[in-house]
Amino acid sequence: MLQQLRATYPHWAFLCAAADRWIAVRGRDLTLVCQTPIELRAALDTTHSASTRG
Repeated sequence: MLQQLRATYPHWAFLCAAADRWIAVRGRDLTLVCQTPIELRAALDTTHSASTRG
């Protein structure tokens, strides 16, 4: 799953810190923390759509 996230979102850094802690970081100001990779992907999709809108 980590490899898929990295391929889909190449401008993000990913870390699986524990079984219930998935982290995505982009730059200094944007960090997402979720309990599952599925939740993280949903949060990334939401964040990505908001940033492309303007």
